[in-house]
This record gives sequence, structure tokens and C-alpha cells, in this order.
Amino acid sequence: MQASASESLVGRVAGRALLLLAFAAIAVCGVGCLTADGVLDADGGGTLSVVFPVPETTTEAAQRYLLQAKGVTVESLTISPEHKVSAKLRMADVSALGKTVMFKDVKVTRSTEGSNGVLTIEITTINKAVDSKDLPGPKIGITFPGKVLEASEPGVVTGTHVQWNFPLADFLARKTWTLKARYEAPPSASTTTSPAATSTTAPKAD
Repeated sequence: MQASASESLVGRVAGRALLLLAFAAIAVCGVGCLTADGVLDADGGGTLSVVFPVPETTTEAAQRYLLQAKGVTVESLTISPEHKVSAKLRMADVSALGKTVMFKDVKVTRSTEGSNGVLTIEITTINKAVDSKDLPGPKIGITFPGKVLEASEPGVVTGTHVQWNFPLADFLARKTWTLKARYEAPPSASTTTSPAATSTTAPKAD
């Protein structure tokens, strides 16, 4: 009985340590030092490759904890000597991304406008002041299953791809961002219809 109690205590302590490492990583990455490159499949699933800095004391287990959730599989994950995580996620439905600890402040929704597909990404930023105007912020790129017809600012459209790059100060100057892209949905696409997300403080596509 004592051994069981001791093991339980060790488990709780280890669990708390893992959580502290996980949330420390969020604090580091939360300032916007993130590069994300996603691919949206015609059926609403997709992949997301991410690169972000982490504390020296972090572990692969802690980072997997941040990134995996129901509907989200970590296909690969490495930590470089420069303390950067490179990971690839697979989602049966891209809306599952917000279930992860890492992206708990990100909401992804799909909808339709006529025969076109629409992807909307709502992001809630952190309250952090930035002195330098030159620091790079998040870089978010998405490749769609059809030609992109329009995208919200500051998105740059190239064929089936949209790239949103932010200076860190500009990104954190807003409490929320709504990134939205409308694209030609393939005839076989089974896009789930849901109301497109909107935000009165976010830029809108022209």
C-alpha cells in the first residue's frame, strides 16, 4: 500500500513538472515566434508543419503533450540543438487543431459560399508589450485544394497558396485576428457547412 501511494505521488509530481514545461513552452512561443505551414485536403482534413522555439529544459514528451489531442496526431517531432521544435501534425478535420494545448486560442472553421470553400482562422493573441518594431512575428501559410480567390490582409495569394506574415508588434497590437480565405472547392470536396467566423476587430478580405 505504501509503495502504491509513493508511486502515485511520484506520478503526480511528474505530471505537474510536465505541465510546467508545457506551459513554459507556450509562454515562449506565445509571443509569436511560430512558423506554420498547412495543407488543407478536399475532405476537410489536412496537415500542419510547425517550427517554434522552446526552453532548454523542455522534453519531447512535453512538446507532444502540447500538440496532440483528439483528432490530432503528431506524425513527427524533433528538437534541434538550437532548442527549436519541428513537428508535423495530421488532422482528420482541421477544426480539431483548437483542441490542442498549444493552439487552444486558435479556432479553425470551414464553410461554403455558393460553390466555393471558405477557411476561417480566429486567433486570440497574448497581452504582451513589444518595444522593437523590427521583430518578426508568426508566419502562417496554407495550401488549399483549389485556386484561392481572395484572402484577408495581410495575406499574399499565389495560386492555391496563401501566406500571412506578421511583424510581432503589429500582431500583438490586436487582441484578435481573423484570417480568412475563399477558394475554388473541388467537385468532390465534402465541405462541412458552418457559419463563417467573423470579428469586428479583424481585417476582412476585399
